Amino acid sequence: MLLSSGVIYDLTGDGSPESVFIRDSILYIYSGNKMLYKSVPEMGGSLSFLTCDVDPSNINPQPATVSIEVSPIAVDGDGILELFVVESRKSLLGEIGTAPGIEKCNLKMIDYKQGRFVAQSIGDETGLAIQGLFYTENHLLTIGTMATGYNVDN
Repeated sequence: MLLSSGVIYDLTGDGSPESVFIRDSILYIYSGNKMLYKSVPEMGGSLSFLTCDVDPSNINPQPATVSIEVSPIAVDGDGILELFVVESRKSLLGEIGTAPGIEKCNLKMIDYKQGRFVAQSIGDETGLAIQGLFYTENHLLTIGTMATGYNVDN
């Protein structure tokens, strides 16, 4: 189960908004019930988690840990919206779910061109875990933090 921060934008320019969300490290774009795009895994990469009971009224607790993802954002730089989303590569501990470890992060830009979505990497990979995206005054800003890890001091 994944708690995601979904957004709604008209990415195709047809006047109807599409819903965009990340679930289980995959970015989805839907128009109504129709899936328009499904990314390869490694989208998202939040260090924010929440543990809660699936059904609090149940006598036998069924806790689940869910990720709170960074919302993708759309930016209009040329009259057409471009979608920006965090892409991350998890560490071994992050892959098996014992820690929210992230090794590398970067940004993906997803454009709608000639009737299909096209993704490309933007900028260099960073060892910081990108945990926020903002657009202001013609600047795309990211907030990054050191990914959690285990250090042993002698």
